[in-house]
Amino acid sequence: MVYEHIIKLLPWPSQSPELNSIGTLWDELKWRMHKTGPRTLNDQEKFYKDEWSQIPCSVYSNLMKHNRRGLSAVLLANGGCAKY
Repeated sequence: MVYEHIIKLLPWPSQSPELNSIGTLWDELKWRMHKTGPRTLNDQEKFYKDEWSQIPCSVYSNLMKHNRRGLSAVLLANGGCAKY
């Protein structure tokens, strides 16, 4: 069997926590959900939509600043795990 396409791998881990800002937001929403405790699927959907719309712009700004530092740290670590 001859492969016609070669897949180029990324030089850093695709799931690097240093580059995953959205995970922080989901963690916050999950924490709020468990604290409030909507029980049905419809209640959970409404809850997530309502809570998402209430996240202040400052949270996004802080995440973007954090993401820049994380990206720089990953680049300095040549794609490896970064501590910052």
